[in-house]
Amino acid sequence: MGLSALAGASIAVAAMAGATVAAEVEQLNDVATKLKTALQEGTAKLSEVVSRCEEEATEEAEPSLESAVEAEELEQDELEAEEKTEKAKEKAEKKEQKEEQAEAPENEEGNLPPQSEGKGKAKGHEEAPPPPASEPEESESGGVSPGAEVK
Repeated sequence: MGLSALAGASIAVAAMAGATVAAEVEQLNDVATKLKTALQEGTAKLSEVVSRCEEEATEEAEPSLESAVEAEELEQDELEAEEKTEKAKEKAEKKEQKEEQAEAPENEEGNLPPQSEGKGKAKGHEEAPPPPASEPEESESGGVSPGAEVK
């Protein structure tokens, strides 16, 4: 085989390689088109999901605002209830004080000491102190008992 045959064979191989490459490029174009379509569909789905998430976040935020308002109202109600309880306690204490004052013995001259009503002893009429202990007692050990006077 000569040079021309070899050149012809090389051209044939090159042509086949060129055809193969062209076929592969065509396949890649089909793949690229499919990928492009898939990416567009994925982008659309992603946008839908993001929109739903934003809507849900907005819906969740609204009840939390309502919950905060409700919690504040409950706290205000509790404070008002505590104030009412304190006022009721104060009224009860005042009423109790008035009752105690009404129950206290009322004299024309006001409250007198217990001696004026015969309760207790007046000055100078107290009971006599106990008599002093007699001779100090000595214990068997020869010491002085605890109640004995020291000389």
